[in-house]
Amino acid sequence: MALVHKTVQRVGNSSGVVLPPEILKEAGFERGDEIIIRAERGQIVISPRVAIREEVIQAAETVIARYDAVFRKLAQ
Repeated sequence: MALVHKTVQRVGNSSGVVLPPEILKEAGFERGDEIIIRAERGQIVISPRVAIREEVIQAAETVIARYDAVFRKLAQ
């Protein structure tokens, strides 16, 4: 397990940490990968962004269109 000590640095109006190649490789990430960052129980968790398949989006849109009136009534 790779272990690296880093300092949170100022990046414009934000803060950032540069991740060394060995950490990225061990985690299975490459430059350019899309990620999701969240805070969880006092830790920062970085996960790969998983693309939603087009079929799932189409199925959701079909359900929403079919039951639009029901959803609107439930929302009230």
